[in-house]
Amino acid sequence: MPMELLSRLCNATMPCHLSDEDEIEKLAVLRAAQLVEAEIPPMLEDGGFRWFSGPAVVYRVSHHGVVAVSGRESG
Repeated sequence: MPMELLSRLCNATMPCHLSDEDEIEKLAVLRAAQLVEAEIPPMLEDGGFRWFSGPAVVYRVSHHGVVAVSGRESG
């Protein structure tokens, strides 16, 4: 679930590199929702198979990402 990944990223040292295909897909969802700032590698395709061309890099969890995990605004 993307929110479980987001929770882990809140406690990770940045930048954080992800190479697991499933985690990169979840990260793409989090980035689309503007909960993280991340670089997602392009997809490659050959013979109907698709995979990411390299690892993803997470630079930071946004304020909205932190709020989504903690459930409360600070300040």
